[in-house]
Amino acid sequence: MKKIFVALFLILVFTISLGVVYARVIPGIDEPYNPPAYYSPTAISYEDSPSPFALFDLARQGGEVYDPTLHAKFIDEVANLVSWFNNVMNLLQKGIIDSTPLNADFTNATKQGIDKIDTTTIKAWKTSETSAFMENKYFRAIDKYDNDGTANYDPIEQTKEIEKIYKSFAESLDEIQKTEDEEHALIMRIQEASKTAKGEMEILQLQAQLDAVQSALNRKKNMLLSLYLDFKNVENKIKEDEVLRKAQNYYEKSLIITDPYDRTELQKMSYTRPEGIGFVNMK
Repeated sequence: MKKIFVALFLILVFTISLGVVYARVIPGIDEPYNPPAYYSPTAISYEDSPSPFALFDLARQGGEVYDPTLHAKFIDEVANLVSWFNNVMNLLQKGIIDSTPLNADFTNATKQGIDKIDTTTIKAWKTSETSAFMENKYFRAIDKYDNDGTANYDPIEQTKEIEKIYKSFAESLDEIQKTEDEEHALIMRIQEASKTAKGEMEILQLQAQLDAVQSALNRKKNMLLSLYLDFKNVENKIKEDEVLRKAQNYYEKSLIITDPYDRTELQKMSYTRPEGIGFVNMK
């Protein structure tokens, strides 16, 4: 009898245990009726609409049902917000870059280069002594008369003055040529910087610097043109003296025959008739 009771007890325990194990996989209770459709973002599990499992699952999620369309829309909105934020940041960065000036050292170096061009131009211009040469007393001039014969047209003094004026021209040109390499380097430096300019302000400042350098070079060019005209004036002055010297020599060596009783005003100025000796006592 005791053996029968033990056997029945064991059968009861086994049956209860078996029921507990298989209760975990009861469709609609412990899992959806149609798991593939239930967990699919695109399909519908009609068997679980509703089911005890669906109700318990909804309760576990706080009463909110996962909506894949809403989720995708939320992702798009977040992506758009991130894109908008990035655009705003890019605009802010561009604004900062566009308002950033050139490096102060670069600007100062350009200013020093321009000042050196102007200094050289002024120095070369002051070196010229054209004005003094044109008023030189040792050279003849069409508008300068020498009626009393006191003018000093000494050839030796003329040679000294010519050497002096040509030396001044040479010194002026030497001053100008000293800075040619630096001027070229200055322009190339600005052009290279413009290739890597980061913002509008840098570009505008580089353009302004390039314009300033060009203006300084134009002033230098105008000075060179003026020196060229001075040089031509000196040449003409020397030629004028040579022409007048030859004319004077020709005049002095010419035999002029005039009627002493019928002279022109010019002839009266150039020749004074001696007084007559009157009657001569022949005794």
